[in-house]
Parts: sequence; structure tokens; C-alpha cells
Amino acid sequence: RGQNRSADQSFHQDWSNLTNASLKRTHESGKPVRVIRGPKVTSQFRPKDGGFRYDGLYTVTNAYQRLNDKKLRQCVFQLTRCPGQPPLPTVK
Repeated sequence: RGQNRSADQSFHQDWSNLTNASLKRTHESGKPVRVIRGPKVTSQFRPKDGGFRYDGLYTVTNAYQRLNDKKLRQCVFQLTRCPGQPPLPTVK
């Protein structure tokens, strides 16, 4: 998508952003979303060997806005893994 996910946030986020709006609608409808993790973001959950990994279906269980430490609004989503799926790969 061409976004620099490692750069500091420099503007307020809102629900008009396509990604934020889609996740908020999904939260309201209760439909699951597919999670695909990539190598760019520094996280314990990223694929250890690079590339992309399909991590299954998740329900958006919460969607809200908060102010970050720079007093900029962020859209925050809590995802919960749907039951009955194969286990995720072990992260080392």
C-alpha cells in the first residue's frame, strides 16, 4: 500500500480513512477479517523468515479512538482470533 509503517504518526487519524472505515464497519457487522502479516513492522508476530503469512480469521472486538503521546488521534482496533483454526506458528 506504499505506507511507511515505521514512521512516526504526523496527523490525526479518523474514520474517513478507507482502512479505518472498513475495520469499523466490520466491527459493527461482526463479520471476521483475514489477517496477513508482513515483514516490515517490528513485532513479535511478524514472519521470522520474511515474506507474508496468512494468520487466519479474526473478529474485530473493539474499535475506538485515543490520543497518542503526541496528542494525535489514533484509530485503534482489537482483534480476536476466531476459534477452530490451526495453531499459529511458534514465534521465537
